[in-house]
Amino acid sequence: MRSFDSKYNKYPNCSDISSMEDNTSMTDVSENYEEYSEYENEGRNMDYPQTIPSHQPVPDFSQPSQVPSIPVLPNIPSTTPTFPSGIIGPIVIPIGPGSIGYAQVRFLHAVAGAGPVMISVGPTVFNSKLAYQNITAYGRIASGYRTITVVSADNPSNVLLRKSVTFTAGSQITIALVNAANGIQLLVVSDELCSNKSWNSSCVRFVNLSYGSGSLSVQLDTGMSVFEDIDFMEITPFKQIGVGNYYFNVYQSSPGIQPRNISGDMGIASFTSFELQVGSNEMYTIYLVGSTFTTPPLQAVIVTNV
Repeated sequence: MRSFDSKYNKYPNCSDISSMEDNTSMTDVSENYEEYSEYENEGRNMDYPQTIPSHQPVPDFSQPSQVPSIPVLPNIPSTTPTFPSGIIGPIVIPIGPGSIGYAQVRFLHAVAGAGPVMISVGPTVFNSKLAYQNITAYGRIASGYRTITVVSADNPSNVLLRKSVTFTAGSQITIALVNAANGIQLLVVSDELCSNKSWNSSCVRFVNLSYGSGSLSVQLDTGMSVFEDIDFMEITPFKQIGVGNYYFNVYQSSPGIQPRNISGDMGIASFTSFELQVGSNEMYTIYLVGSTFTTPPLQAVIVTNV
């Protein structure tokens, strides 16, 4: 069992959870050069007969037939960025820098109670069937305003959401589909890399996507508090965490409300408990999805970005 090391408190932006000489003179070289050249040419003519190419006539550019033609560049058609289809998760996606003129984008289905959805960006289908708690691979979207349309994958005529979103060149983001009072809403999460951490550690953050849950708190099974009072659609800052295995418990922060009792080896009352195996130099985003009191139950969707 690992705990967060306080030695990382010195990092301001990422708090702690745990070398021949030649003596021949120039005169000697000059006097022997002619003799050496004759010897060399004689030997070369004997051993390596060569044919001297004849001179080619100089082209007369006044004659049209002798004027060289200028090559024509091929007609290269413009291309439209392609997007993944049918790629689901949860999956581990390495993060690289965004392409110039494009944003790197992926989608997370966190709408509790909703079936699979089809997501389009402008007229292009980004993913044809994304199921609940699944995340797409990154796709390139040209910068600027684009309309995102979400429909039921089983009934495409059922439009669940249509919203205009601004995409910034070079950015890398996750767009979460989240429950709302009147259907679906979007939460844009920046997948920026955490900074100011040691080379052999990682970072972790939480995002509360549980509609109606109120604020949530996260503790280690040792009782150590990790994050407190995470409101709905709130994205916590990163905290540094050492390599090892950790067990997290998620509780209701609101006073007077007790979490339901769940069965498990730890026997701890919480909304959900899960294990996180932390590697070196990684970035973990843990999305809390589902419901705290009804179905589907609250669960953690762990996304790893290197």
